[in-house]
Amino acid sequence: MFPYPATQQVIAGHSTGKILLDSGVISSAQLRAALRRNKILQDTGRGKSLGVLLVEMGYITSTSYLDALSQYYDLPVISLRNFIPSLSLQALVGHRYAYRHKIIVYLNSNNQVKLALAEPTLLVMDELNKTFGYTKKVDFYLANPFEVESCLRRKDWDPYSHNFYR
Repeated sequence: MFPYPATQQVIAGHSTGKILLDSGVISSAQLRAALRRNKILQDTGRGKSLGVLLVEMGYITSTSYLDALSQYYDLPVISLRNFIPSLSLQALVGHRYAYRHKIIVYLNSNNQVKLALAEPTLLVMDELNKTFGYTKKVDFYLANPFEVESCLRRKDWDPYSHNFYR
């Protein structure tokens, strides 16, 4: 599924920035500026993913970001624009794990799990394959980071989870 050079680069510690740089989506000066900005944001407790930061800084579009990662990881892109996540589906990977790694559980059937990732890494994908791979086929999709964030921030997933009498 993954090309050998990509596997070696990610294992060697190359990140999203290196992928975008190697694919010609950003320049090394843009990467350095974004990393400096992210360091400042992290020092104030407001760190962001590099892809989101590059889009916000106007260096790339979300489409070019998705295209580069889709080609690198050989993942299809899926839209979550009108998707309403389910708490019970998200519980399959754990809410904290899903939030930390920007994962939306898109589908869970008897023999298949579909996961949408905003920031794919081979390590996370391998962990998820090991978690579900023995009992179900795992399909990974790439999703727009802004759409994943929107799904993860929804507080009204389950109308019965709120207690208005407290």
